[in-house]
Amino acid sequence: MAQNKRIAIVVELAVGYREAVVRGLWRFLQTRPLWEHQGCELHVGELNALRNWKPDGIVAGLHDIKLGRALKRLNAPIIDVYNCVELPGVVQVGIDDAAVGDMAAKYLLSLGLKNLALVGDCSTRYALERRDAFLKILRAEDLECYQWDPTQKLRPPVENLRRGGASAVPPGSHTFSATAWSSRFRRQWGDAVSQWITDLPKPAGIFALNDDWATMIVDQCNHQSIAVPEQVAILGVDNAELLCQMGRPPLSSIETPAEKVGWEAGVALEKLMEGKPVSSRQLLQPVRVVERQSTNILAIDDPDVTSAIRFIQANVHRGIGVREVLMTVPSRRRTLEMSFRKSVGRSILDEIQRLRVERAKMLLSSTDLKLSIIAQRSGFRSASRLCRMFHQVSGETPAHFRRRGELA
Repeated sequence: MAQNKRIAIVVELAVGYREAVVRGLWRFLQTRPLWEHQGCELHVGELNALRNWKPDGIVAGLHDIKLGRALKRLNAPIIDVYNCVELPGVVQVGIDDAAVGDMAAKYLLSLGLKNLALVGDCSTRYALERRDAFLKILRAEDLECYQWDPTQKLRPPVENLRRGGASAVPPGSHTFSATAWSSRFRRQWGDAVSQWITDLPKPAGIFALNDDWATMIVDQCNHQSIAVPEQVAILGVDNAELLCQMGRPPLSSIETPAEKVGWEAGVALEKLMEGKPVSSRQLLQPVRVVERQSTNILAIDDPDVTSAIRFIQANVHRGIGVREVLMTVPSRRRTLEMSFRKSVGRSILDEIQRLRVERAKMLLSSTDLKLSIIAQRSGFRSASRLCRMFHQVSGETPAHFRRRGELA
């Protein structure tokens, strides 16, 4: 039977990832009615008040080392949900940020884009892990990555920002939420980032390290009359619904299981308070790319290949095959197959199967539909066929994928 516990929640409430993490933690706390909980602001003065309260456990968003050290002096187990800094003795529950960077690179490449860029403050561990994974994929394709980091000194345009050009920012650099710093961004960095975007070779794909940054970049594109997505496609992270929908145009974003992070943080904290062993890092996989208008582009020069992809995207749920694609494109099969593979890196059939699996992933993560219905709506002839292809494409079963995205 659960005992009385005092839980301190030191996580800044803000739209997006942080709000979702707290929501997931709150759901977990509802299953422990004997526990008390108290939230506090993210500054040392307020934290001193926790000493008298004497918490048994802490869930925190450690944005810097100073905050982490102040919390450690409370002599209670700590779960960090930010992955900004690394602090001995603190357990981190969060997102697999390397997998986020990997997913972003592969997605932008799948659009046919060859001019890729990365924007964001790289002074934190999560940002560095996203950046490094993103660069790794691009290097494997022998592609450049243009980078812009606002915490660096203002620098010339892209010619000096080639692959690996951005150095790490010294510890202690600050980050700000989009709601608090939009005017500051324009005043301090607006001209520089606008010039940087203008100088990017087009069409370009920009990976913003979170949705705040994606919001700022689309705002600057609008200010400079740079067409999104025709000239610049923009991808963010966390799928903060309000921020993404308010973009002009709406922003595509990588969905992360933030509520699951909050729940698992509660699970891990309970184990620590009971003296049970817990892994020092528990990382959850990003869910999927939520596509909106900011990446609705195919940067492919071959009009036949573009027509084929558009037809597949619009009809993949109908169970189409290569024959139906060929009937819509005035090109011989061998010629189209060769052009398609050259432009996309996959065969026509492989692209059909990939998009079917992506549609199935969307239905698995956003609905409670039975597998047979999901198979039908994704263009598969049967649930067994869906399972085989799902495992072949993603390396896991539909059931495992759905469990991974659910709250425990």
